[in-house]
Amino acid sequence: MKYTLTLIVLFIVTTVGLFSQWKEINNGVDGGPISMLAEHNGILYACGNWNGLFVSYDSAVTWKSIGNSLLHVQVRQIIHSNGNIIIATSSGFMYYSTDSGTTWNMSDSLGTQSTSMAVKGDTVITATNSKGVFISTNKGVSWSQCDTSTLATLDISGIVLHNNILFAATNGGGLFMSTNYGTRWISKNEGLSGNKLLSLSIAGDTIFTSVGGEVFFSYDNASTWNRITGLPSTYGVKKMMKYSLGLVGLSATGVYYSSDSGSTWKNVSPFGYFFGSLSCQATGSKLIIALENLNGQPSGVFASLDSGKTWSVQSKGIHCTTVLSFAQSNSTLYIGTLGNGMFRSTNYGELWEPVNRMYGMDNIHKLLVHGDTILAGTQNAGLYVSYNKGDTWQKSGSFFSVGMGVLSLHKENNTIYLGTNRSGDGLYTTTDFGKTWAEKKKGFVDNIAIKTICAQGDTIVTGFYNGVYVSTNKGENWQLPDSPLRKEVRSMLYYRNNFWAAVDSLGLVCTSDIGKNWITKNNGLSNLGVHTIVQCGNALITATRMSATFQHGNWVYNNGGIWASLTNGDTWINITSNYPIPDVTFLAADSSTLYVGREGIGLYTANLADFNLSDVNEYTATQQSAIIFPNPGSSLVTVVVPQDTQPQMVELFDILGNSVLQQSATSNSTEVTLNISTLPKGTYTVRTGLLHTLFIKL
Repeated sequence: MKYTLTLIVLFIVTTVGLFSQWKEINNGVDGGPISMLAEHNGILYACGNWNGLFVSYDSAVTWKSIGNSLLHVQVRQIIHSNGNIIIATSSGFMYYSTDSGTTWNMSDSLGTQSTSMAVKGDTVITATNSKGVFISTNKGVSWSQCDTSTLATLDISGIVLHNNILFAATNGGGLFMSTNYGTRWISKNEGLSGNKLLSLSIAGDTIFTSVGGEVFFSYDNASTWNRITGLPSTYGVKKMMKYSLGLVGLSATGVYYSSDSGSTWKNVSPFGYFFGSLSCQATGSKLIIALENLNGQPSGVFASLDSGKTWSVQSKGIHCTTVLSFAQSNSTLYIGTLGNGMFRSTNYGELWEPVNRMYGMDNIHKLLVHGDTILAGTQNAGLYVSYNKGDTWQKSGSFFSVGMGVLSLHKENNTIYLGTNRSGDGLYTTTDFGKTWAEKKKGFVDNIAIKTICAQGDTIVTGFYNGVYVSTNKGENWQLPDSPLRKEVRSMLYYRNNFWAAVDSLGLVCTSDIGKNWITKNNGLSNLGVHTIVQCGNALITATRMSATFQHGNWVYNNGGIWASLTNGDTWINITSNYPIPDVTFLAADSSTLYVGREGIGLYTANLADFNLSDVNEYTATQQSAIIFPNPGSSLVTVVVPQDTQPQMVELFDILGNSVLQQSATSNSTEVTLNISTLPKGTYTVRTGLLHTLFIKL
């Protein structure tokens, strides 16, 4: 019989220690979704869709993050007011900074998302998408609703302040004007072709608005309007901007440039025709755009010095990329991102370089590496294979149709298993690294999405949205076990003769009889939204995702985290309890190192030894460790030490390293009985002389 030995130092990890054990490794992984660009006194600001706020002092050549307290905040709007910086977030909360963004203070919640902001002196006005207009007269410190009738229920697409007159464009009510900072509004739609206004912007003395694809401009405070034609009308124009070289229009289909005051237009988008969300600023003759939407194009900041003819990436220092997948081949690491393709590192993540890619390789959902061969599964563009470490690529799998993606990749011996999304047709295998594929779906329901695959010998278990399918003949036939496991299975692992599964809302379960019976393994987990389980050395590691509940009119978030078990899943320890991770996109591990993707923030790593988890080994009790039985136990337990070891004292320590129970040993005896009935449930360490043994109190 074998028992687990651990060091007591595991249970006296301090808060500072936990925090320092996680290391950011995003050098070179630049870019990510930017929701807005803003300029103030020559300084550029980029609002990150997940990772707070970035600032550039050199016209977007380099960027740096400001305000650590905004690390997990989705910033949607930013404006300056007499020394204060005010931002609006996607959750409806407003923040302000009095020290150029070093520290941030939360002010009020608007209860909905801000769509636009305007400022004059200490007065700041923000428009929302469902609750009208709010005003602050103290530079963003506090807010009150301006008008509870006229605009209170309208979707306001833009707001500008011009010559002390406030203008608001609504989607359904047309244009409104206020001369008293939003207390009273009057309709101002004369000359416009409709009341569904998609945008409102101002450049100099010119006000721009758009109705569908028609753009109107006014030189006289909206008294009369002139029409600009020639812009695409299908999705509408979101913003108009003047700069030194001409006129720029932004729409859902790209960036449009006119050098003749709007008579003719040309699409100058960096990636041609696309559906996206973008913002724009200009510094002199430099046109700068930021892309947020990730529908197949890279995101981040881009700049042009020739009116959009050529573009350069200007995202250095912006770290808000979402990493979806990870793979390792010896000392080379590969990651796949959402929108920004693949990156490769030959020095364990200290520096990353982009990997060459084909069209369609923007959203890399799954990676599998064997030697120089890489299989890159995309979210909706099939599978790509490289046989030379990513230098060149080719499409693989003739069964992939338009919109069909890869949800899972798994290698067992010489066979690679591939699971498709729900628009696909189940499971496929290859024995020649993607050159040819065989379909393995006999027994599956039609169009099943294979979320995860785990194989051991001839047995294969696949997880999908409603449980698992099992094959005992290498995928030739499949059966749906009659078990209570009827939830989405997100990740699987074979460990110590058990198949383990991370299941939506059920937590972690395992089976020793190939899916007929499942045992729950959630002791210590405070969040059952598990989505990944991996093995790292002799430890099991699981990741939980962020969850949210709507309480009292606001969303309340429960952060995700990383959990470790030294006891075959009987108990779990949160190794990120003092380093909250809002949302984990993936978790990977080798024998000693953890790699974690964080939503919109990039990649982090930790050495297993830093948590003392790598000190877990198995020894026979008669050689080097004490035996505790029953383990787990609830009342009386017996400690048996090796015969050549006669301890003076047996001591029990809690998870913080506090001594909670002591029992003297009888002379010439190798057994000590402990009464633990009054102790709280949890994980303890029994120390007998120099020996330490893990124990669980039920």
